[in-house]
Amino acid sequence: MPDNLSGYESKLKVVAVTKGRSTEDIIKILKQTGIKRIGENRLEEAEEKFEKLPRVEKHFLGKLQSRKIKKIVELFDVIQTVENFEQAKRISDCKKEIQVFIQVNISGQANRSGVEPKDLKELIQKVKKLPYLKLEGVMGMASVDLKKLDREFALLKSLQGDLSECSMGMSGDFELAIKKGSTMLRLGRVLFEEGLPNLPDFE
Repeated sequence: MPDNLSGYESKLKVVAVTKGRSTEDIIKILKQTGIKRIGENRLEEAEEKFEKLPRVEKHFLGKLQSRKIKKIVELFDVIQTVENFEQAKRISDCKKEIQVFIQVNISGQANRSGVEPKDLKELIQKVKKLPYLKLEGVMGMASVDLKKLDREFALLKSLQGDLSECSMGMSGDFELAIKKGSTMLRLGRVLFEEGLPNLPDFE
């Protein structure tokens, strides 16, 4: 980790992305690192794993499908991929207190999920009015084009506003995400295959 990240002021939150990983490997990583959050993309895979794992905060990171929302709300503590009001309303209708993030399409690519940046403010206002939901922050996935990362991460950070969290940065781009103000990293490959990076203070 570059020296200029050592002065990062607030504690980063790290989500261990456990998609495709065995429960044995997940438990090993949690014990080695002290990470308290895991993230899964697929409901079916989560159902198979969660009963075998220790108590951790569980984040849903996959695309939301209406017919699966009720079960996702039952299994997870946090949903990071809300992209429209209809999804938020269905989550609220489950009547379970749950943290949510709004996913923003910061890359501008048509095949990427997330609300358009220009529509985010209106969506935030609507979601904040729904019962049972605690809107924690924004989440985004940057382009694979490294030349665009700086602009896209800066955009997401600017859209965070008064929300607590800015979830950005994965195995291939987490260093830049930290520089741009990420409060939450989603690490999979680098964590399981290379070990915990030399991060600023994290929780």
